[in-house]
Amino acid sequence: MFLNKKDLTNVLSVLVYCSQDNTFLLLQDGERGDYWIPSTKMDDKFSWRDNLRFFKQKLFDYEIINEKLLKIVKIWSLEKDYFHLIFQVSLPKEVKTNCKTQTQLGTVGWYTCSQILKLKSQLRSLEILEATHNYLSKIHRYTQNVTGEVLPMGSLTEVREDDILLTPENCQNKKYLDLLDSAGIPVEEQYELYEDYFLHTYPCIYMNPIAFKRCISKFKFTSNPTSLFRAADVWEREFLTFQDYLLLVAIMQPYTGHYGHSAEIRCQYIFRYFNENKDGKMNYHELTNFVTDLQLAKNMGADRMEVNKEIELLCKVLEFKTNSTMTFDQFYSFVLQSKIQDTTLLLRFSENQGSVTLSDNVKDLMQVNVLPNKLILPTDSQGRGSDSDYRLLLKTTLLKPGDDPLEIKDLRFLEDTMTKSVTEDFRILSTILNFHKDSYNLDVKINELLLALKYFCTEICQSPIFCGEFEFEEKEAYSWGSAYLEKLGITLIMMCEQLKEIFSQEPRLLRLSSPVYIMGDLHGNYRDLMRFEKALWNNGIPFLPAKLLFLGDYVDRGTSGLEVLMYLFANKIQNSNKLYLVRGNHEIRDIQKLFTFQRECMYKLGSTLGMSVWKAVNEVFDTMPLAAVVDNKIFCCHGGIPPPWLCPVVSVIDSIPCPLVNCEKQSPLAWALMWNDPLKNTVRNSVQESELIANEGFVPNIQRGTAYAFSCDALNRFLKTNNLSHVVRAHEVVKAGFQIHQKGRLLTVFSSSGYCGGKNYAAGVLVADHLLRVFMVDTGIN
Repeated sequence: MFLNKKDLTNVLSVLVYCSQDNTFLLLQDGERGDYWIPSTKMDDKFSWRDNLRFFKQKLFDYEIINEKLLKIVKIWSLEKDYFHLIFQVSLPKEVKTNCKTQTQLGTVGWYTCSQILKLKSQLRSLEILEATHNYLSKIHRYTQNVTGEVLPMGSLTEVREDDILLTPENCQNKKYLDLLDSAGIPVEEQYELYEDYFLHTYPCIYMNPIAFKRCISKFKFTSNPTSLFRAADVWEREFLTFQDYLLLVAIMQPYTGHYGHSAEIRCQYIFRYFNENKDGKMNYHELTNFVTDLQLAKNMGADRMEVNKEIELLCKVLEFKTNSTMTFDQFYSFVLQSKIQDTTLLLRFSENQGSVTLSDNVKDLMQVNVLPNKLILPTDSQGRGSDSDYRLLLKTTLLKPGDDPLEIKDLRFLEDTMTKSVTEDFRILSTILNFHKDSYNLDVKINELLLALKYFCTEICQSPIFCGEFEFEEKEAYSWGSAYLEKLGITLIMMCEQLKEIFSQEPRLLRLSSPVYIMGDLHGNYRDLMRFEKALWNNGIPFLPAKLLFLGDYVDRGTSGLEVLMYLFANKIQNSNKLYLVRGNHEIRDIQKLFTFQRECMYKLGSTLGMSVWKAVNEVFDTMPLAAVVDNKIFCCHGGIPPPWLCPVVSVIDSIPCPLVNCEKQSPLAWALMWNDPLKNTVRNSVQESELIANEGFVPNIQRGTAYAFSCDALNRFLKTNNLSHVVRAHEVVKAGFQIHQKGRLLTVFSSSGYCGGKNYAAGVLVADHLLRVFMVDTGIN
């Protein structure tokens, strides 16, 4: 009825009813093929009654006075509300017989309620069923949104903004908000999607398959539209609300996460997509279609022989026979067990989808490639920069570290390190500033410290163990038992002196060439750090064909911040050109006092030595770099991108002072790099919108109480200005260990699983070969 926004008007419809044979007049649209009641655009110059009178004259050859107002529907639109008036007109049977069978509005037909019910899939909207008094006993089911809320129905119906959009204020289930956030669909893009939906459905509230195919056609995809509609039709009513449509668009975004709740929701859509007979059970034929589409998604073609081999293999793994069926629960269980893999590739828009209304827009906790020890770099990867853009690889890899226990014979080297006598070491400490550090053979002490850390993470079940005259008692893994740590603390202070020199010589903005492994927050989780070691550099950092980049927050919250620093600092000294450390917001004195690291130092080392270690470590933090760029394309920092008035171009970061003791006062730019966050998808009022425009996409970071939150527009401007393709940051715990934001250009990575007793996973990113590869490390929580 309407081709564009300019044509939109209020609409008047007439439900023509013959009471003598209980039939209703429907028109079949000649172009669309669906059925609807006679409707016309209203002229606001005239009253509702006058508009009805003009329309009746157009429909019938004589005056009809037997009419009543059946329903008023007020429908929200971004620019204004529109009204749809439905009048009921009763015709005697003799008049019905003389009615035209063909009009400009379509082909005329008369149908009983049961006949209309049989035409259900061809009706333009669900309102016809309501108006003809069908499904009254099931009206609750047929007016329910996918998220559980119920659309208002009745003689006076108002469809409000809150009934349409999915926002924190009106959505009862947070998992759908998380899905939209993962898909990169903020409220602004919901508005744009709704306007398109509105044009394809108005004056109807619901969308039928014909309107759906037209509306979805703007996106690039290879999926079957009929099957997509079935996947979106959660309540099997054969009509979609806007929220149904919105969530389908969200799950099909190229970089929507396939983990946690998002994976479960996506798998539900995938199951419905292939469940052609809609019985809730996937049969052999439907499983064959599933495997065929999966082969195509993996770019392996659809050769019948190859597909048959894959089907035979999968059926063997699943113990699935030609007469078998599986429910969604069984299907999802197979996905969780990795018996069915690569579902993350299904139901996706093309990665080069234009941003008409959407983003261009990864274990997949539920399905992954499992590698026994470490991720092998591509043989053609070269450690040099490139002007070519990177792209984010959709598939995620799970690394399963192997065990490398401490052998008993190694304990004999720890006897001196773990004893209480520290007289000589305190003498060294008192004169450390007056002598060249090489005099104290720091390399030997570092090796002793690394061996002691190996003892720390090893469980000793035999008690006692004697190595020479020293007795090692039984202890749990990741504990020191009764060992004394004073010598290790003194060694750490010695290392800090050398590290200040190393970090001071590095630029504030590191410029690295690929390949690079990037890790996020560790927060004192030494256990997970060791898992990363076993998965990636078990043979030692010197033999790793890649660099390591850590994005800060090494201490606080976890119980082993001191051990994490000992390990990273020791390896930084030994591999200064392979391991790089960026400062995070917990590498700040006031934050550590508020949280746990200062207390941890004094608890493990005593108040005097502990405070000396804490001060020495923070002097090192003062000299750490603040950000990094890989191959001139991937910007990395702890928090987020800085605003343009602080950082017009990234090279300005090099001007940040070193050392940086009081970050907030000395360098607001450094503070922003450590504290900023991406803006969440929440409803924003006009003041906030104005603030975003005025401040080039930045607003105060309300969640943190400091620094800024940045929008997708701000990120795009930052990338374009600096000729970058992506940003990798840490700073926020995310369920899967990683999360993709802002149209697939921003990646959050978190490398400490079970954070604060939660159930999140640990992940990292490999930057190599013009790809960003996300990997997860099996830390036991999986």
